[in-house]
Order: sequence, then structure tokens, then C-alpha cells
Amino acid sequence: MNAFIRWLFGIQDLPVGSEGLRLVWERPFPGWVWLIIVLACVGVAAWSYSRLDANKRLRWGLASIRAILLLILFICISGPMLELPRERVEPDWVAVLVDRSRSMQVRDGDDTATGNRSKREEVLQEILSNAGPEWRDPGDSRRILWLGFDEGVTELQNTESTEDGENPVIVGEPDGWRTRIGTALDETLRRTTGRPLAGIVVVSDGRTEEPPDRELVRRLVGAAAPVQVVPLGASVPVGDAAIGNIEAPRRAFSRDAVPVVVRLDNRGRRESVRVELVDEETEAVLDSTEVELDGDSDRVDAVLTARPDASGGVLEGARRWTIRISGDDDLVPENDIASVQIELVDRPLRVLYIEGGPRWEYRYLKNLLVREPSIESSVMLLSADRDFAQEGNTPLARLPRDAAEFGRFDLIILGDLPSGFLTKGRQDAIREVVERRGGGLIMLGGTQSMPSTWEESVLADLIPFSGGFDLDRRAEPVMANPTETASRLGVMRLADVDETMDTEIEGWPIDLSDPSFGWSQLQWVQRIDPERLKPTAEVLATAVPVDGDAMDQTPLVIAMRFGAGQVLYVATDEIWRWRYGRGERLYERFWVQLLRLLGREAVESDLPVRLTVGPDRVEMGRPVLVTVDLLDTSIGITAPETVLVEAVDEQDVIVRTIELSASGEASWTGSWIPDRLGSVEHRIAEWSLASLAGDQSAMVEVVRPDDELRLADADHDLLATIAEETGGSVHDIQKSEDQRSVFDRIHEALPNRAVITEIPLRERIWTSPLFFLVILLLVTVEWSGRRLGRLD
Repeated sequence: MNAFIRWLFGIQDLPVGSEGLRLVWERPFPGWVWLIIVLACVGVAAWSYSRLDANKRLRWGLASIRAILLLILFICISGPMLELPRERVEPDWVAVLVDRSRSMQVRDGDDTATGNRSKREEVLQEILSNAGPEWRDPGDSRRILWLGFDEGVTELQNTESTEDGENPVIVGEPDGWRTRIGTALDETLRRTTGRPLAGIVVVSDGRTEEPPDRELVRRLVGAAAPVQVVPLGASVPVGDAAIGNIEAPRRAFSRDAVPVVVRLDNRGRRESVRVELVDEETEAVLDSTEVELDGDSDRVDAVLTARPDASGGVLEGARRWTIRISGDDDLVPENDIASVQIELVDRPLRVLYIEGGPRWEYRYLKNLLVREPSIESSVMLLSADRDFAQEGNTPLARLPRDAAEFGRFDLIILGDLPSGFLTKGRQDAIREVVERRGGGLIMLGGTQSMPSTWEESVLADLIPFSGGFDLDRRAEPVMANPTETASRLGVMRLADVDETMDTEIEGWPIDLSDPSFGWSQLQWVQRIDPERLKPTAEVLATAVPVDGDAMDQTPLVIAMRFGAGQVLYVATDEIWRWRYGRGERLYERFWVQLLRLLGREAVESDLPVRLTVGPDRVEMGRPVLVTVDLLDTSIGITAPETVLVEAVDEQDVIVRTIELSASGEASWTGSWIPDRLGSVEHRIAEWSLASLAGDQSAMVEVVRPDDELRLADADHDLLATIAEETGGSVHDIQKSEDQRSVFDRIHEALPNRAVITEIPLRERIWTSPLFFLVILLLVTVEWSGRRLGRLD
């Protein structure tokens, strides 16, 4: 269109070179109105010239011109315009929520190519790569919002590639520690507010701690945003066994049998698995056990026992042991392994045994202490004559007087002696050794004085039961019966590996459960009312009547923590009877295991300063208690008002300096809250105490409280509920009747909610020079014709 034509039509606003112009009307008339207008114009023009006296052809010619002129006037009234069609497309939005939590690393998908289980993340990558071109280049009428979600929501970056087989989006690694589907859906509604939303696609395993609430579901329905879900993971739980809590001593004797209690968290797994304890330095398997998982119990305890001196490697210093679960078809192999660090001490257990009179239990226990190579003993028989040579590996000429002298022993055994035989000062010293230094104390019940004469003594608080201490004797013989607590602590394991054991009690010889042998019966046992046990007391063995009356069981061996140490009370002095049946083996294992149990706590009192940090495994955001004790106050240092302890991460970077306040005469306590994951080592930084502590340190493992892998089974029912309540659908990854990819099926199910708005550009032409010239020409021609025909 050249400039003359644009001038002729009066075009000013329409772009030069516009194509697709069309004629429209500013005031459009219906077709029947135009018919009437045309007839009226013709009728008026014909009537106005019908009575004039002139040539017929001239009259009809002038009438036609007038009819055309009238019609043009009506056309001007209707307002003809040239229109350039234009439209604005407001695309609809599709939000795709992709699960980026750690549960995507779970292997419960079927890999048809290899037959092995594939990770949920691998399945996700496959379905993304199979997505059709409409998910890579949706065109002008649609926008796709890719969002990754775990505990928060992040926008994912689109890839530049439009080729098939390439992922349309960069998803990154699934490393979120929790899944919040409700938060993700809420954030999606917020980001798409005011935009036409065609739907929300959720690609997830459905495992979440925060499902959408009723209010959020109502908002989704109100926004007409159906949720299309793609469930990942197995619809039927595969089952998973994970290593949960681990209980192991921080320090132990290198020639000791060290128990490690492993708690397995079982979620639906039904099979037998092997739990192994492995030395990381030598890679030797220290111990292993078969654990039967029935699928109904969510927690199973396994006890592994290792002798560090039998595994090779160093016998003193830090050793790291690995606990692992072996078995097939596990859901999350990553949680099948954990490790603990143990400080080994290569020296014998130092035991002080104080007895009142030479009873049978004294004779055999004394011989055991002297004979056992891993024990260094001192035995004091108080009823002996002055000329009697006291026995033991390191005989004593007199009883220790104060805490410093008693503190040379890891464990003290008090036999059947009156409380008056020990002065108040000596009793105070024994109490301090147990309470502050972590020493062990065994009280061996007797017919004369233990515990009847100790009720008003300083050590009465250390006895694990309360009330009157004048105990009655059980009237009938009893059998010893270990408890689950004993199994967890690694004691009362008297049977050989190939020996017939009691099916209900792990490690317990079946002969000790059979009263017909006679020697397995304990004839003298004190009756202790279970209701009188102190709150922190634990029963390691019970006395069961020979007739098997379970209602008449009473505690036989009782353990109780007291301060930093541990106390054990044995309500019989007839364990020696077991020698009749099997020689020294049963008797020796019974006592050595109990002695080592109490002696482990005392290992930490070798140094004059003790650093204690707990718990060993703490959730991030929970407090860690740090305690420093000055065990030997005789070294003559001035106790500071506060003590500094440094918390160091795995890169040896100080993450926190904790200031401990005085909590006693020679004790300091403080706490801190870790804010990062990983292992944290604690060291004493106070210069006056650091040299006394040596290389002593304490490790704490900081873990997430909401680890996704603790409960990793997929929750397809939740996804189906979300889809149903919002009007969406569940799209299985594979459908036998439809071989299209899941994203192609979702694309077909999504409605088109793009909004198209017409915004044409119009130009009036009835005010243009063309209309003016045409009207002027017609008027001039009619006027001239009338003049020539002398019709005026």
C-alpha cells in the first residue's frame, strides 16, 4: 500500500505493509436493516424523480446517482473501518513438582534390563527423558513451571536442548532431608496466583511428614487446579532394616570382651539378616550374629561381642569398628552401616576384694581373681589373724584410707562384712570413687551382715533397693534366669558356641535351666521385693522357683548407675555350686563378665582429668552436655572458675568454644547446640587442665532428626487421595494398555486454559478523502445533470 492510497483512505495509525486487513463496521447493522435501507434509498430516489418532466433515461440516471448517494450516507452512518486483526494470548500454566528428597535414593524400582532394583531417582530420570516435545517447547499458549521440592521449594532450570531423549529440566542431586508435599503445593498456588492454572503434576514417592491439610485442598479445588500424580517407588513395601542406636563403651580394656549393642529399626522386612562387627584397621570380622526379622517388630536388638586383642592391630589407643547389615533385597543400603570409636587401654583390671569371713563364695572368687591374667587383684580378709598373709596378685598390708588410695582400683567388691568394719572416712572415699571417678562397686549378699548392717551407712545410697535391709531367705531352692538387660549388656553369656542353649535365653546353657541336675539349684538366696528397686536399677538376673512359678520371681543380680560409676548387688553367695557340674568354666564366665562390665566405666579415671560428652549420637538442634571432672585434687593445681572446651569438626576446624561453669568443687558443666552435621571432637582447651588430660577427647555424631531414610517406604495411597480430592488422576509409570510415556498421557489429560484476548488495530475510512471525494463527485454529477436537464 503506497502513500497515495494511505492518504486516500485516511490511514494514519495502521502500520505500513500491514497484511490481512479487513473491513469492519463501527455501528454494524443487521442484514435485514441493510435490505430495508437499500430499498428505501432506491424508493426515495425513484419517487423524487418519478413526477419530473424530463427524459426518462436522464431521470433514471439521476435517480440512481441519488440512491447511491443516500446509500453512501447510510454507509458513513454505519462507520466503515479498516481493521488489522491482532490478539493477545495469556498462556496457561502447568506446575511440575519433582521430589528432590533423599528418599529418591531408595532402591525399590524394578530394572527390567538387569533384573536388579533401581533407585527411584533413576526411574525419575528415565520418565523425564521420555517426555514429549510439548514439555520442552510448549509454545505460546502454555508455560511450564518446573519446581523441585524437599523441605523447601526451588525453581529448576530448563535445559536448552529440544531433542528427544534429553531431560527437559536440570533436577540436580536428591539430597533433601525431609519432604513437605503440603508446603510445595501451597508454594505452587502462591507462585501461580492470578494466572490460569491448567494443573499441577507431582512426581514423588508420596513419603512426607507434611501432607496437605483440608484448607489447602479446598484452595486447590477453588483454583480449579487438579493434581496429576506420578507415584514413584514400589506400591507394595519392600521392607527395610536399618542400624538405629548403638551402645558401646567409649573406653575398654584391650583384653576385655567388649559388648556392642546394636538396635535394628525394622520396617516390614521379613527375613534373616547377618549383623557383623568389623575392625576398620584390620578388616577382620570381630563378631557376627544372625537376626530374624519377622516384620511385626519394629525394633530388634543384637549384641555383638569382640575381643580387641584377638583381631590384630594396636592394643592401645583409638580403634574404629564398623557395624554392618548383610542381606539381599534391602530398601536402603546406605543405612546398613555405622561405626563407633573405642579407646583401648592395655592394662589389667585392678580389683580390690574386701571380705568379712572365709565363706565358700570367697574361696572360689578369690582364686578366680588371682588366676585370671586380665585381672590384678588385692584381697583383704578382715576376720583373718594379724599374721595371716593377705592374698591377691598385689597383696595389701592394710586397707586404703582415702579416695586417692581407693582410686587406684577400678573395681571394689564388698563381701559379707559389717558396715562398722569400714570407717566413715573409708566409706566416703569409696562413694567418691564410684560417684565421681566412675569406679565400680559390687556388693555380695551374705547371711551375716550384707546388707542388714548397712542401712544407716554412707554407702546405703549405693544399694540398688530401698526399705529395710534385713532381708529374708527364700524358703525354697531357685534357678537363675538372665533378663534381656543382661543380654543387651553382654553378660550372663556362659554357653559355648556349639553348646546346647536355652531357646528363650541367648547364650544361657540349657543345663542351668534344668533343676534335675541338682547343682544348678541355688539353695540360699535373699528375697528382694521388686517393688523396692530404685528407679535407675536394672535387673540382670532373677531367681525363679524350681517349680517354675513366674509370679514368684525376685531379683537376683541388680545393676544401678550411681554418678559416674556403677553398682552391682548379688543376692546370693552360692554361684560356686555351678562348679560341681562344669568345673570352673561357668563360674569363671559369670564373674569375669560382671567384673568387666563394671570395670569399663573406671578405665576413664586413669587420668587425673576426665572429659565426658553426651549423648554420643545427637540430633541437630538438640543440646550436648559437656562435663570436665578433676579426679585427683591432690596434684595441687588451682581450680579455675570456668573451663573452655573446643568442639572441632572433621576438617579440624573449631566450630564452637564451650565455656563450662563450676558445678562442684572440682567439676565443670556446660552445654551447646550443634548446628551442623557430622562428627564433632571435643578437647579441653583450658591450659591448666589440658596437659593433665593428655590426648583425651570425646566424639559426638550429629545427625538429622528427620532423616528421610529412616522411613523410606513409598506412600502411594496419599498421592491417590490428593489426586482424588482435587479432581486429578493417578498416572502409573507403566500401563499395559497404553505404551505412551507417562508425561505424554498427562499432557493429554491437562485442559487448555489459555486466555486469548483480541486487540485489533482499527482506522475509520468514512472520514477519509475517498468518501469526501465520492460524495462530492456524486453531488456534482447529480447537480450538473439536473441543470442540463432543466429540472430545477
